Amino acid sequence: MLRFTSGRRSFFLPASQVREVVGQQRLTRIPRAPESLLGLINVRGAAVPVLSLANLLGKKSCAEARIILLDGDTQIGLAVDRVATVTQRDAAQADGAKPIDLAPLIAKDFAGLAPRSGRRSAPVRRQRTATRDASRLQLLAFAIGDQELALPLDAIDAVIAAPKTIARVPGGEAAVLGTADWRGRLLPLLSLSVLLGLPGDADAKGRVLVLSIDGARIGLRVDRLTDVLALDPASVDLLPAALTRGAGEARIQAVARLDGGHRLVSILASGELLAPEHRRGLARDAQAEVATTRMAVDAGEPVLLFTLGGAPFGLPLAAIDEVARVPARLTPVPQAAGVLVGLMELRGRALPVIDQAQRFGGEATTGARAIVARAGALEAAFLVDRIIGVVRVPADRLASAPPLGGEGLFDRTMIDGEGGPITLLINAFALLAGTERALLAMLAARADDGDATP
Repeated sequence: MLRFTSGRRSFFLPASQVREVVGQQRLTRIPRAPESLLGLINVRGAAVPVLSLANLLGKKSCAEARIILLDGDTQIGLAVDRVATVTQRDAAQADGAKPIDLAPLIAKDFAGLAPRSGRRSAPVRRQRTATRDASRLQLLAFAIGDQELALPLDAIDAVIAAPKTIARVPGGEAAVLGTADWRGRLLPLLSLSVLLGLPGDADAKGRVLVLSIDGARIGLRVDRLTDVLALDPASVDLLPAALTRGAGEARIQAVARLDGGHRLVSILASGELLAPEHRRGLARDAQAEVATTRMAVDAGEPVLLFTLGGAPFGLPLAAIDEVARVPARLTPVPQAAGVLVGLMELRGRALPVIDQAQRFGGEATTGARAIVARAGALEAAFLVDRIIGVVRVPADRLASAPPLGGEGLFDRTMIDGEGGPITLLINAFALLAGTERALLAMLAARADDGDATP
């Protein structure tokens, strides 16, 4: 028997029900989950829910320093104050410990946990959370100096912060910044401002766009990200070939007209970022790397990462129409709930703007970006604190999330290796359906008060 304490009470479990005991781990909190769910921990690459025994017993948790990982198909961690010893049943009872039946305690808050979260958080197949309009151009927009540019979203493998450690290449060309470590391999870094012949912003912290060119990955440094765009092809004009020849190496193939022509975004030709001789060099490097490591370009699921209340979350890119700037002034909705901050006009559509951080029980969002998400006929804009970037997530890093509250909002987790952080992925349909229910409830309440006008 394993004897342990919670508050002033002592309990015991059969040792056969215990997989192992660990100390406190880094927890990934789940917004709006029951109080007894402390969060998720990464146990050898699996997302394991941790429940507070004190909360399950109706007490206040305060000094839980150990986590008992329960054995069985369902992986659950039980947070307790102290694990005393392994002993015989008679000895445990003689010391005042009581047997505890965890199943009804857990079922009270998490009735669907056992049948849905077992099998060690098994990886799941890629899910299509929404159908993206194939006729629209999906672009990632960024800035170099005061010039806004874009690349096709499907040409970008990842967006990362500018590395702090770069190995310089003596005698290298002006566009070559050096190499940096990325996912255990050397990533060549190039300055897109030099490739384009544009002045960059020396004070910008910078971001790096990771692309695959002829089978080899390169990193292109830009000053900052601006938007994720979904454009009607009618708003994009191809440039005549005579106008695409400039002082730089990379080429601009088209210009997108936004905001009634007041905002112009130059679209780069992803196949002509480098001169032919440099592309041939990359092709040779890629062939050598494939021959030695059998590395293939990862076609993982693209996910947009962002922060809410300081915590990172992810949303599949297939569910996102675009990332838009939030207007300085939104159209107010009389008597609206706090999470509905107003309406914004976007390409002829009036979209509700939702403060998701407040829906999660946090402070109001102060960011100036909104993710425009769509699932079927449902569409809304959600304020976020900060856009981290786009990553392509291999299938072996995705796992089903246990059904632990959150209104089914989080259906998967992204796990960064053994012991690494866990990022919750949001189910776009659940997000939008919950938003619609909240808006309908608000309108019904207003109708009851005799004011049903928008």
